[in-house]
Amino acid sequence: YWVPCPHCGARQRLRWSNVSWVDGDAATAGYRCDGCSVLWTDAERVAALHWGEWRAEFPGRAVPGFHLNELYSPFRKLSEIVVDFLRAKDSPELLKVWVNTSLGEPWRDQQGEKVDAEVIAQRREPYTEAPEDVLLVTLSADVQDDRIELEFQGWGAGEESWGLDYKVLRGDPGAPELWQRMSDELARTFQRADGATLAVTACGIDSAGHYTKQVYEWARKHRGRVFAMVGRAGKGRPLVTASKRPMEQHGIKLFVVGADTAKELLLFSRLKIATPGPGYCHFPAAYPDAWFAMLTAEKRVLTYSHGQPVHRWVCPKGTRNEALDLRVYGLATLALVKPNWAVLAERLKEAGRVTAAAPIARRPSTYLQGRR
Repeated sequence: YWVPCPHCGARQRLRWSNVSWVDGDAATAGYRCDGCSVLWTDAERVAALHWGEWRAEFPGRAVPGFHLNELYSPFRKLSEIVVDFLRAKDSPELLKVWVNTSLGEPWRDQQGEKVDAEVIAQRREPYTEAPEDVLLVTLSADVQDDRIELEFQGWGAGEESWGLDYKVLRGDPGAPELWQRMSDELARTFQRADGATLAVTACGIDSAGHYTKQVYEWARKHRGRVFAMVGRAGKGRPLVTASKRPMEQHGIKLFVVGADTAKELLLFSRLKIATPGPGYCHFPAAYPDAWFAMLTAEKRVLTYSHGQPVHRWVCPKGTRNEALDLRVYGLATLALVKPNWAVLAERLKEAGRVTAAAPIARRPSTYLQGRR
C-alpha cells in the first residue's frame, strides 16, 4: 500500500527502517520520507493513509496477496510502536514476536544453530580396522549427476557408530559400469581388530534426482539388502516409513526418510555425546577435514510464520552436504534392519563371522508404519 508524502508527494511504502527517534525517547518518534527526508507527525501519517493506493508487485500472478504492517494503523501512535520495540529488542524471543506481529513479517534467525566442524574433526581416532565393538556394517549411497558418494558405517550396541570408509565413485550413473562397481562395494567385507569378518548387512540409497530408474533397478537386483530411499522435510516425520506410493512395477518398496528428524537426531543429539558408548559417533583418522565440513554444512534456522515458530534446515548456496546426507540414510538403514545386538554379539563370538544375508532383527521395525 503506497502513500504520498504530505510534504513532497512522493509515494512510498511505510517501512520500519524509516521510523526514527532521539536518544531512546519514544515520544520523539516520527516517520522520515523517502523523498524529501522530512519527518512526518502521527497526524500527517494518518492523513496520508486516506490517499494511498495498492500496487501489485507481481502483476502476473493469478492470486493476489496483501501486506500491511502496524505503521499503517490509524489506531496506533508511532511512539507506542517504538515503546514496544524498545521493550523487545534485547530479548530474542520477544523480538521474534514483535517482528511477526507488528511488522507482519516472518522472523529469520540468520545465525541459526550449527555444529562446529573443527570440534567434531578433533575426535578422529587412529583405527584402520573395524574395532571389536562393531557388530554390523551398513552402506549409504548418494547419487549425483557424475558420481556416487558412499560411506560404510559400523554399528554396535546402543547404536554406537564407527565410520569405516568414505568413497567417491566417479562415472555416469546412467551407465551399467558404475552400478557394477556399486555391486562390488556392496560385496565388501571388513575385518575386525580381533579377526572377525563383517559383511555389509544393508544399504540405503537415495533414489531422488535424475537417475531414479537406475537406482530402482539396482535395488531390485539386490532386493532385501538395498533400500531405495527419498528424503522428505517436515517437522515430526518418522525417521523412516514405507511409502504409500505403489512400487510394484519396480519390484521394490520405496522408503521415505524424515530428513529433519534424522538431522536433529544426528547433529543435535548424537554428535553432542562426548563419551564413547550408546549413540556416540567415532571417526577414523583417514576422514579429511572437507568431510567434516560437509557433515556440518547445514544449520537449523528458526523462522516465525503466522505467529508460529518453524524450524527449517538451510545449506548455504554452493556448499556441499553429501556427508550429512549419507549419515541420514545410514540412520534410516539401521532403523529398517532393527538389529538384535545381543544375538549378533553371541553369533560373532561363536562363529567369528556375520554374513550380509542374515541380519538379525528382534521384530519388524516400529519405524515402518504401514509396512506389512
